[in-house]
Amino acid sequence: MDFVIAACGVGFVIYLIYRVVIYFRNEREVKKSENWLTTQATIQGCDMQTVYHDRYTSITLPCFNFSYVVNGEYCSGEFSLDVRDSGAATSLVRELVDKSFEVRYDPAKPDCWYIADEIAGYEVHQALEPAMISLSPKD
Repeated sequence: MDFVIAACGVGFVIYLIYRVVIYFRNEREVKKSENWLTTQATIQGCDMQTVYHDRYTSITLPCFNFSYVVNGEYCSGEFSLDVRDSGAATSLVRELVDKSFEVRYDPAKPDCWYIADEIAGYEVHQALEPAMISLSPKD
């Protein structure tokens, strides 16, 4: 029994270290993105996705697909907006599809992107975000 408790404790510590490393790596990448180029991206569509789930709760957010072009190369991505009210999410979907916004991209890897601002007044969750628990869309 003591072995099981110790193994669970070690597993938890390893997981926590992993999350901290990811947090600081993403924070460093976000800082680097301040020097990236920008272009206009267009929201193509949206669907509701469960972006977080555990034994006690789940979080479903609107997840938006978008595309942009860099040097003739088509790039795309997906982000979620922190809209917890389903009525607000539904109207936001209608409002934002086909709208444009500014996206930063890495000139060395144009498919690596970052959205610096809120969209429609809501916090953006994306793959490159310094957060211990990510609410970005899952691939």
